[in-house]
Amino acid sequence: QGLRLLKAIGIAADAKAMNSYLGWEQEFFVVPAELYKQRPDLVNCGRTLVGRLPPRHQQAELNYFAPVPLRVKQLLDRLQAEMLRVGSPMAVKHNEVAPGQHEMSPIFCQANVSSDTNVLFMELCNTEAAKLGLQVLLHEKPFAGINGNGKHAN
Repeated sequence: QGLRLLKAIGIAADAKAMNSYLGWEQEFFVVPAELYKQRPDLVNCGRTLVGRLPPRHQQAELNYFAPVPLRVKQLLDRLQAEMLRVGSPMAVKHNEVAPGQHEMSPIFCQANVSSDTNVLFMELCNTEAAKLGLQVLLHEKPFAGINGNGKHAN
């Protein structure tokens, strides 16, 4: 379909092939595993069903510009090393808008390979997190009242 489009708009009318590339960005929350296990709603649904909003919602200083907590930094470093080991070098790792929220993304590659590496990344998240006593929450909206997790495709 891509070749048909190029020909229809008069660009690269003589092209013989077209490749699609994709770079994903995966956002996620990281919480202590011992606290996660005390919440049946998180364990069973991946999100909170009851509870109160934080007093300052997400208007604290624990976001983009805060230092990454040590155990979370260890997790991000392990994930980066594992993804490199399987052939998907990560380009970005940082805090996100909400407290306890982080993001990682790889260097873009062919779309079908990129989709597979995103699934692999999500599997590795909790495998590596468990080794550090952490739990990764990938649900789109694990906590009411604060920003949710996005998966952006570029």
